[in-house]
Amino acid sequence: MSDPHETGARFGELLDLCRTLRSPGGCPWDRAQSVRTLGRYLVEESFEALHAARGEKAKEALATELGDLAFVLALTMVAAESEGIATPESMLRGAIEKIRGRHPHVFDAPAQLTEREAALEWEARKEREAGAEASPGHLGAPDPAQPALYQAREMQERAAAVGFDWPEAAPVLEKLREEMAELEDAIASPERREEEFGDLLFAAVNLARFLDVDPEASLRAANEKFRARFNQMSELVERAGSRPQDLSLEELDRYWDEVKRRESES
Repeated sequence: MSDPHETGARFGELLDLCRTLRSPGGCPWDRAQSVRTLGRYLVEESFEALHAARGEKAKEALATELGDLAFVLALTMVAAESEGIATPESMLRGAIEKIRGRHPHVFDAPAQLTEREAALEWEARKEREAGAEASPGHLGAPDPAQPALYQAREMQERAAAVGFDWPEAAPVLEKLREEMAELEDAIASPERREEEFGDLLFAAVNLARFLDVDPEASLRAANEKFRARFNQMSELVERAGSRPQDLSLEELDRYWDEVKRRESES
């Protein structure tokens, strides 16, 4: 187990490192960054850590990616400090106070809660913090900066926290089939098919939640698998003296199946 005092000291050291990088004698690139420009790097490092956490990389890679994410976070906090937004210390203090306040069953009056009861307590605390802006039982507007897949999952989790949820995965899978049928019926209508396709994606995200699958990470993995297979297919075609664009779909499918066969045998 790590030493919390050393962990705190190391994070302080990381903040000091970032302040040095942004100082007059530091790095020109780091000095040029702002909270706004660093946002993309926070997203990139978060996804790289997420990719490593899924097991596509070794555990050492996950440790490295989390360290990289911590650095970009520290750099963003120091940028916020230089822009007069807040000091890193005040940000951390605020976060600690907020998280403690949302876990009274841990820090105030210890109690044994189920996962659902803890989620309900979390949502109730958030509503009380929002005050008049919150409507009990209502879903707030999603963060526009989040990918739509994450927005869908967050809304589904908040709805589930108040009991609006399927009891198991089987009816969710049936709902997915239902949405697929509705999309098939709407193919001829440009207006309806976009709506029905959105409903299908929303249902798919809900199924991912029941299967404990991160939809964004899962889609990224599927993208990478398709890219790798397509490139291998193209290599086979080129070795045979042809070009993919010169072959029919049926011919390309045979090469595609060959790639999949080699995967299954390796």
